[in-house]
Parts: sequence; C-alpha cells; structure tokens
Amino acid sequence: MVRNTDYNISSVFNSAKVLSILSVILAHSKLNDDSFYNNIAERLGCIGVITFLFISGYFYNISKYGIQSFFFKRIKTIIIPWLFLGTVVFVFSRKELTLISWFNWIIGNGTYLYYLTILMLCYICIF
Repeated sequence: MVRNTDYNISSVFNSAKVLSILSVILAHSKLNDDSFYNNIAERLGCIGVITFLFISGYFYNISKYGIQSFFFKRIKTIIIPWLFLGTVVFVFSRKELTLISWFNWIIGNGTYLYYLTILMLCYICIF
C-alpha cells in the first residue's frame, strides 16, 4: 500500500514538473507583439519557474547534506557569480551607474536576473 501512495505522489510531482517546464518554454517562445497571449505566456512562465524550484527544493535531502553546507555551496556557486557577472553586464549595459539602478538590476527588476531572486526567495521559504 505504501508503494502505491509513493507512486501517486511521484506521478503528481512529475506531472507538475512537466507542466512547469512547458510553461517556461511557452514563456520563452515570445511573439513579436504585445498581444494578450504573449502576456499570458510570460505570466505562466513565472509561475512555472517558481513551481519547478519549489518541487526541486522539496526533494533536497537536508538531513544528508545539512543547512550550512547547502548555503555555503549556494554562496559559492550562485551568489558570487550572480553579483560579479550581473555587475559586469550592468556596467556594459550603459545604464545609469547609481547604487539604486545597480541594485534594481541585480535583483532582476526588468532584467534577466529575476529568476535568481526568485530562487533565493524559494531557498529562504524552504528553510
């Protein structure tokens, strides 16, 4: 009986992952106009990213790796490259070079870096 329950949970998560991936693909297949369908596709993509990140976090084995190891690894592999490369792209993007505009750029306010902010918020919510 336990196996059947595990299978049902696994199939639900796998279905959610597939729908999340498809929604992200839909969001990245932009139309050349600002149509209603393009706006819906963008919103679905954002929901798909968040859903996929939460599902991935759900399966993280915290008892095996530990919280401290998890966050140190994320600092080294995500946050440092995010800040460094985000700053490099910001400087070369010819934006106004102020601390506020840099911060908005890094947190993804109107930039491609938005998903890293979402990822970090998901990590904080999980723990």
